[in-house]
Amino acid sequence: MSLSELLSFYINKKKTNMTQFAQYLGIDRSTLHKIIKGQRPATSEALVNKMAQYLCLSQEETKQILEAYEIDTIGAFIFYRRKHIQDFFKEADHVLDHHYHITEQVQDDQTLVDDVYTGRINVEHILYTLYSYELKEEDPHVRIMEQPYEMSIIFDSFNHISAEMPMTHLFYLDNSQKQTKNNEFYPNVMITTRYVFTYTNDHSQGILYKLPQIVNAYKEKFDAYLKEAECFMTRDSWTNYLADTQTFFNTHVITQEIMTTPCPTYVFEESDLSIMRKASKDFFPNKEEFIKDIQNFANYWNHEFYPQHSDIFHIIYTLQGLRYTAKTGYLHDIPPELFNPLSLEDRLLLITKWKEFCKNNPHIMMADMPYLSESSTTYFQLSNQSFYIIASDSTGTLANISIKEITLVDAFKDFIDNVVKKNAYSKEDEMKLIDECIEMIKKEM
Repeated sequence: MSLSELLSFYINKKKTNMTQFAQYLGIDRSTLHKIIKGQRPATSEALVNKMAQYLCLSQEETKQILEAYEIDTIGAFIFYRRKHIQDFFKEADHVLDHHYHITEQVQDDQTLVDDVYTGRINVEHILYTLYSYELKEEDPHVRIMEQPYEMSIIFDSFNHISAEMPMTHLFYLDNSQKQTKNNEFYPNVMITTRYVFTYTNDHSQGILYKLPQIVNAYKEKFDAYLKEAECFMTRDSWTNYLADTQTFFNTHVITQEIMTTPCPTYVFEESDLSIMRKASKDFFPNKEEFIKDIQNFANYWNHEFYPQHSDIFHIIYTLQGLRYTAKTGYLHDIPPELFNPLSLEDRLLLITKWKEFCKNNPHIMMADMPYLSESSTTYFQLSNQSFYIIASDSTGTLANISIKEITLVDAFKDFIDNVVKKNAYSKEDEMKLIDECIEMIKKEM
């Protein structure tokens, strides 16, 4: 429903006095009447919030009319695109947290038949079973095209399928909610050597095909799409990621980076390497080599990359991530399973340096991003040509997710720009919040 329709509904439901309503809002009655009739837009989100307050709407009802206002303002396509990207961020933040063991799902091939499968459990059972079957093929290859609604299936498979089996994944962003409400379409598809499975966004229904002609037709169509895109995810070693990041910086014009906690390598000096050596656990793979990589990357960052690109390279981090580091001593780009928490003295040193870094660089900003966990070790980089995600886990495994289709890159850029516009703190407030964390550490010392 549009904002005008929702307002009409609640006004009638609550038998609202229009004169008093207009006076509360600080606008004349004729203006309010035009907004309710849909003849003119609401002037601001603040005005819509005041409407909700006067009408005594619940939190869910308030969210509903604010979303309606945003749709009226920016259009349904952009609104739902941003919503889907936020859902993607939630899943990508936990890309290596899934622990579904696909290999345990292997069954007799004869049990799968061409049919309509109904119910989330049955649909996801088919998806995992198809992965299992494909592992037994001589030349395995899984092709998937899916919207970023239920990315856990993709991320589960990424963690557990054989490293030798490629998984080619395309995804698209759709602004239509009708597809999932009535299950009229099957917009997602998994293609293996012998099967095609199409399924709904909410995983409530799917159709399995075994006929070779159908399977081959889907493969041809998918490969045609793939000519305009690239493989979605790859694996990497944790000990190589700094070198890989430096290579990425050297070959792309990076404009934005999103993370949760402050990034220590951006403020490191030679004297700080002892902090890393002290914090890293003894079983950390190639410990000294990794510390040397940190030193090389810090030198590269401080003396080559950032001096040249500080005017266009925006770093966005979160308040909950900053507080997490101050409270626990864990850092954004270091998995807690591999490192001991920093001592209070080391926390104070690094966060103090981070404050100076943020104060002297206007393109470093703090923003609210509740869909990213405070302990996240996933970070996101955006260039003019690609959107790049690096997620790590305790085993030294990295998931590198690269999106290079230009319209999707533009969609992510729009999303991040909107986050900064709506949720970024002012520099003054940012400094106050960092000072609060510094004082919290001092009290614990």
